[in-house]
Amino acid sequence: EEAKLKLAREDFDGAREIFSSLCLYDQQPPKFWGGLAKACEGLKHYEEAVGCYRMMALVTGGTEPLPYLGMGYCHLALNDKKSALEALEIGREVADPDNDRGTLDLIDNLLGICRK
Repeated sequence: EEAKLKLAREDFDGAREIFSSLCLYDQQPPKFWGGLAKACEGLKHYEEAVGCYRMMALVTGGTEPLPYLGMGYCHLALNDKKSALEALEIGREVADPDNDRGTLDLIDNLLGICRK
């Protein structure tokens, strides 16, 4: 809870510290990796965030679109459209059109940017 509050208050250093500890303690919960990735994004440490999103994808068995959306965003922030496109296309493939509509819309928006 404290880590989520720090993220909400944009205390990215504090959130990163807590989420890093949580990930070291228990590597299985995807929310720990997602929180760490968001904190890294907030600090503009996009390469580190990509690594966290990769771990999030790993612990979810690659079945959730959210880590791929995050990777796509970070790759775009690093001006790497090719890697962004690859991540976003995987996210699109694994998304459930009924349950992941908002995420799919975000993925489609970023795909449009990648293809320009």
